Amino acid sequence: MKLSFKGGIHPLKEQHEGKAASREQAIKDFVPDKVLIPMDMHIGAPSEPCVKKGDKVLLGQVIATPVGNFGIPVHASVSGEVTGIISCQQLGKKPSICVEITSDGLDEWAELKPLGEIETAPRELIIQQVKDAGICGLGGACFPTHIKLSLSNDKKVDIIVLNGAECETFLTADYRLMLEEPERIVNGLHAIMRAMGVQESVIAIEDNKKEAILSMEQAVQGRKGVRVVTLKTKYPQGGEKQLVEAVTKRQVPSGGLPCDAGVAVFNVGTAAAIADAVIYGKPLVSRITTVTGCVKAPSNLRIRIGTSFQD
Repeated sequence: MKLSFKGGIHPLKEQHEGKAASREQAIKDFVPDKVLIPMDMHIGAPSEPCVKKGDKVLLGQVIATPVGNFGIPVHASVSGEVTGIISCQQLGKKPSICVEITSDGLDEWAELKPLGEIETAPRELIIQQVKDAGICGLGGACFPTHIKLSLSNDKKVDIIVLNGAECETFLTADYRLMLEEPERIVNGLHAIMRAMGVQESVIAIEDNKKEAILSMEQAVQGRKGVRVVTLKTKYPQGGEKQLVEAVTKRQVPSGGLPCDAGVAVFNVGTAAAIADAVIYGKPLVSRITTVTGCVKAPSNLRIRIGTSFQD
């Protein structure tokens, strides 16, 4: 049965979705010569740079420390030299403080501190590892993930919904992730379940991604408490409130959050980043991005944080 919510917009034909140009494009790594990393990529106070011009940094090294309860550390997305700490206009109303790093082309990692096996990692250490990795929601909300994992005593979640809907037109980044790296997603989901003490989880995918549905169904085989459900292709199926209604038939209260309905929602990309942090100790330094539309070569690229649109 295909799940859905009341209302929404139905793409009538494949060309209206715009996904055909990039959906068959496998993920490729893209490393620029220089990155300009903003300190305010997450909800909460901007992080405070802890490096200065002329410093040598390693890939994954902390270059900015958290400020306030919602703060997260920021990491170097290339190894090389800090060539400036500047104010630069990004997507916000005001310019952002950015750390500029010129790559040395070596991609030499800083020392990593993995937790190892998810099934034996203590809950509190998983949450701390996620915070130390600088992970915020990759579905677009940029909410610090360690905060979402740390439920207050008056909130109780009994189901995790992993958002693989990717209902937006043109985008195929999550589709390629589910197709090519499903184990990362499922491992991250198990880390989320363990951190939140939840026994049931659902991976929700729209029915225009049949190959991704099959890939994830194979990946969850033998994984206790995890199942894949199929959603009708509809916009905005991937919105948190719409997704909660479609999957659980619960209503998120007006002005409330999914946890007020006993649900926690995470993006599949966020889950994959959590797996990297817990198993390998890797911080968040890149994300898969669809580059498409009026471009010569529509692509799905694993882009380092701080890469310019020009590059």
